[in-house]
Amino acid sequence: MLDSGYALRKGFLLPYKKVRYHLKEFDESSPPINAKELFNLRHSSLRISVERAFGVLKKRFCLLDAEPFWEFDVQVKVVLVCCVLHNFLRGIDPNDQIMKEVDREFSRDIQRPQLSRREEREENLAWKTKRDAIANAMWHDYEARRAM
Repeated sequence: MLDSGYALRKGFLLPYKKVRYHLKEFDESSPPINAKELFNLRHSSLRISVERAFGVLKKRFCLLDAEPFWEFDVQVKVVLVCCVLHNFLRGIDPNDQIMKEVDREFSRDIQRPQLSRREEREENLAWKTKRDAIANAMWHDYEARRAM
């Protein structure tokens, strides 16, 4: 998940620009009014959750914040093990200080591959199309649920 400051790239879905995005911009009296706003609302919510989760894991398990030196499949398993251990520790101490610290601070660095301008335009169009399809499907479902 990326914020709108990044360029659209293969594998990443950006929020719509110049459309309400931040959670605080939506409430019961001001729900999303179209597919793009709904997509941005859900994108924002998911992005915050993912960043917070990785922030907590990186604080608790410093090895996750270091340069990886394992094979990719091992890295995936290490993250999963850290998630299991974290959940176990949360069950023991629901007032964990690490969780509170991460609420105050989280950031991520994302490296982008170098593409030719033609490749970049083609990928951008494909990902914009995918994002539009997701947004429209979400909006259709949202409208159907509201009509019930």
